[in-house]
This record gives sequence, C-alpha cells and structure tokens, in this order.
Amino acid sequence: MEIYSKELIIAGEEENYLKARDYFCDLCDAEDMNKDDMARAFTMAAKCCEISGDIPGFMKYSLRAAAGELMTSELCFELGSYYEALGDFNEALMWYYNAANETEAYMDVRYSDEYPNAAIKRIQNR
Repeated sequence: MEIYSKELIIAGEEENYLKARDYFCDLCDAEDMNKDDMARAFTMAAKCCEISGDIPGFMKYSLRAAAGELMTSELCFELGSYYEALGDFNEALMWYYNAANETEAYMDVRYSDEYPNAAIKRIQNR
C-alpha cells in the first residue's frame, strides 16, 4: 500500500484515483494497520473521494484523520486546495501552512515544502 500510494500521489491521473477509491476507502476500516499506513489510507481515501466529486467522503476521511492525529502534509494540502477553490482564502492559507509546517509528508516531500509554500505565495499575491 505504501508504494501504491506514493506512485499514485506522484504520477497518478484522475482515472487512477477513481479506480483506487474503493481500495483506499476499504483500508480505512481495517483494524490491523499501523499508524503510518492508516495515515496514508485516510489521505488517499480523502483525495480519491475529492477527485470523484464525493465531498462528504472527502470530509469524512479528512476528519477521521484529524481526529486520529493522522494528518499528512498531502492531506493538509488537499484541504487547502479545496478551500482555495471555494474562495475561502483564510482557511486555505491555514491548511497550506499546516502542510508546510505542522505535518509530515508520507508520500511526496513536495507536499511539505514546495507545493504549499507556492500556494501560500499565490494567495498572498492575489
């Protein structure tokens, strides 16, 4: 699961996320995974739901990650992107800040530095 999630985050296309959705959502209900794998599963399930247009699912897995202290930089970045698209720039900035400063990247280190910092600059310069 670790390699699959990394490959999907780094090089996945929309159709790959749509195909992976059930797999990652099912993993979120598994009881025999370690904390890092659960963080990856919640992140990927949330991202797959968001890409498929299932916003309640996106929020469900994001909130489960937050409640379980399993937030990743990748998931914080996705939340920032979501709120930026809604035009809620203050909320987006908070999540981008969390991606860059408060959480760790589990699948792609660019989500803990390059991507959120570029997003912060983009919002501040708008």
